[in-house]
Amino acid sequence: MIEGRKLSKYFILEQNRKIRTSAVKDVDIRIEEGETLALIGESGCGKSTLGRMLLNLITPSSGEVLFEGKNLAKMSAAELRALRWKFQIVAQHPDNALNPRWTVAQSILEPFRIHRERLNGKSMDKELERLIDLVGLEPGQVARYPHQLSGGELQRAVIARAIALDPALIVCDAPTSLLDV
Repeated sequence: MIEGRKLSKYFILEQNRKIRTSAVKDVDIRIEEGETLALIGESGCGKSTLGRMLLNLITPSSGEVLFEGKNLAKMSAAELRALRWKFQIVAQHPDNALNPRWTVAQSILEPFRIHRERLNGKSMDKELERLIDLVGLEPGQVARYPHQLSGGELQRAVIARAIALDPALIVCDAPTSLLDV
């Protein structure tokens, strides 16, 4: 399903000296449909960077990412837009993941507004009920704004939004670190 070949990512530390540090170096990774893969390592070792490269959120310094055999870097903007629903992320810090001007319910349902065809005739209200039930949120909580929820509640909302479209790939960056379980 998704494959990274010889992925590397360098970041420049000092602009004027062009000193760069390697966040990810020559990584090969392949994840098939239905597989779960966990990356374990120290803080700053490149786990998040690798995930963001696989999702095409940041460009690799070298290497390539293939999704269903197609090189993401060679796709047009329209082709990438058509695929975007298949990739989702659950960030470690959900604080900036939801629009502060929208209720949590509006943010959870945003993917359906963008990819309406994925509703398959179901109502948004029914999908919202299904999603908040899956992640353990109450209807009263999703009627609030992001700043009115705890970190754990926010993370549950971000997870609900990520799974809404039944994506092929979800990159979870420490998804349970804020959950009150």
